[in-house]
Amino acid sequence: MDYSAVMKTQINNLLEEIGQQMQQELTTKNFRNVANLAIFLKRAESLQSRTLALETEFEELQAELDASNATEKGDSISHPSNGYQSAPRKVQSRAENKTLRIEIDWSANGRPKDMEVIALPMAADGMATFLARMIEELGPDSIDKLAQVRINRGPLISNYPDKDFVNRKNGKKYGHKEIGKTGYYVLTNNQTSEKRDALKQVCGKLGLIPGSVKIRELPKNELYMERYLSIEI
Repeated sequence: MDYSAVMKTQINNLLEEIGQQMQQELTTKNFRNVANLAIFLKRAESLQSRTLALETEFEELQAELDASNATEKGDSISHPSNGYQSAPRKVQSRAENKTLRIEIDWSANGRPKDMEVIALPMAADGMATFLARMIEELGPDSIDKLAQVRINRGPLISNYPDKDFVNRKNGKKYGHKEIGKTGYYVLTNNQTSEKRDALKQVCGKLGLIPGSVKIRELPKNELYMERYLSIEI
């Protein structure tokens, strides 16, 4: 069992529950309870940050151990023949606890639709949802364009994740999400900022009008405020 994933799911559910309770208390104008719930919200966010930080520290320690073992055995750490870059791992804390907020101006791209906002608790889910919407609106031909987008580990999307999204050194699959019901998957094993940059590449490949899609990192506490307290962020 992936206990890390279970813990993250439990914390996200807790955050959702607190947000819903805050919304209910605001409806009845019980501001004292709202203030108390805000304390619980802050504690839950702190727990989430610590959990993510521990996960990052574990991954970095494992990577350093793997690199040490490879050096002792005389193995090369770089494997250019497999098509993946082997740049040193950036030491970045996930404790910043952010997701993605994506605004799509369909009318600017000739679509008679209202502005669409995608903002989900997990940046990976938001990324997959955005790509699914692009394929729905722009047609299956857009998949070929998406397949041209490359990031540091290889292709951004693939319909063979067991082959394309695998760590060549340890055989483990990188994190990925299914893109709607297309049969394709998007690689999500990266920082929120890297997801944002990858989606900006996507917008260029799909020929979207510059500036018609706004993608930014959003602290999760602001997301819950926007979703449950109707506060525009």
